[in-house]
Amino acid sequence: MVLNFGALENTIFTQIHSGVRIIAGTLYILETKKQFLDNLKKVCLCRSIKAGTVMAAIREGTLTFEGLRRKIGVGTGNCKAKRCRPNIEARIKGHKDSLKEDAVDSETSCGPAC
Repeated sequence: MVLNFGALENTIFTQIHSGVRIIAGTLYILETKKQFLDNLKKVCLCRSIKAGTVMAAIREGTLTFEGLRRKIGVGTGNCKAKRCRPNIEARIKGHKDSLKEDAVDSETSCGPAC
């Protein structure tokens, strides 16, 4: 599959001060490419389970390693989770942290009631 982000990058720009242009969407596009490539990485080598599969299960609410083990089979291969467990637990922690940040942001944001 070939993805062409160049055309999109050229259309998303803003003009700042005397004719200087910066591409406002480039950071978002680069992050999207990074996420796309990250989803294809194998997290559990023994079972060939990709990060995208793990993250999908985490987003669906499986927030423990043991839950992921039961749901998608990570950590059930020959190494008995010696290689993949730290990486998967870091992903779970990152997801939980992002949920906390979202909750704090929604609590501190001042809506029309202010």
